[in-house]
Amino acid sequence: MTGGKLKTRITIVVSLMSVFAALDVALSALPGWWISWAAIIKPLYGIMLGPVAGPCAAIIGGIIGNFIWPHTAVLAVFTWVPGILGALASGIIVKGGKSHLWMFVLIVHAVLISAFYLHPVGNTVALWALYDKVIALALIFPTVKMVKKSRISEGESLDVKWLLPALALTSFIGTEADDITGNVIFMYLELYKLFGIPPEALPPLYVAGAVIMPLQRVLVAIIATLVAVPLFKAFEKSALIRWPLT
Repeated sequence: MTGGKLKTRITIVVSLMSVFAALDVALSALPGWWISWAAIIKPLYGIMLGPVAGPCAAIIGGIIGNFIWPHTAVLAVFTWVPGILGALASGIIVKGGKSHLWMFVLIVHAVLISAFYLHPVGNTVALWALYDKVIALALIFPTVKMVKKSRISEGESLDVKWLLPALALTSFIGTEADDITGNVIFMYLELYKLFGIPPEALPPLYVAGAVIMPLQRVLVAIIATLVAVPLFKAFEKSALIRWPLT
């Protein structure tokens, strides 16, 4: 890559990181239920920016939003942390067609599920908290296969037939990685005490969230796909950006 092309690529990456970080800060102002509304764009960080720039944008936007809008920080000063895993997981999976890095996502996801299950309080709500995370875990390998068939990481003409389900599932897995990270932090740091919730009051909350939260993540996957697919096709046509970006 020549110096001019490298400079242009760096400019594009920094510009897109700034856009996503700014959007993250804006969405952080909106109150959410257990998770920040900023979480809805975390999969797009990884999908659009890749496994390097995506998490970097999540860190920048997450920290700024966390401290500017502390009243919406559902995990206190740690609210920005889960988004890093969400962006990283999505970015690695999108790049998974060219590497075996997806196995890292599989291992980390499995470790986090196990950590939540082994927590004495987490174990009491594990059925309601983990079933969708286990589904996401099972979807990682077939999603990587779909990504490869979509040719998104191959530098070739995109196959939209595979791109649509690949990005939808990648987004779903990314939001679930975000969620399980947040749940582990919530349990091990006993943040429920911060909200005045005794451990015995957690099961009804998790039962209620067992339907609402996965549906929210399915909606996020749909939104991310509707946003990402046209962008990928537009950039492919213009030849301005090639993926994986980082």
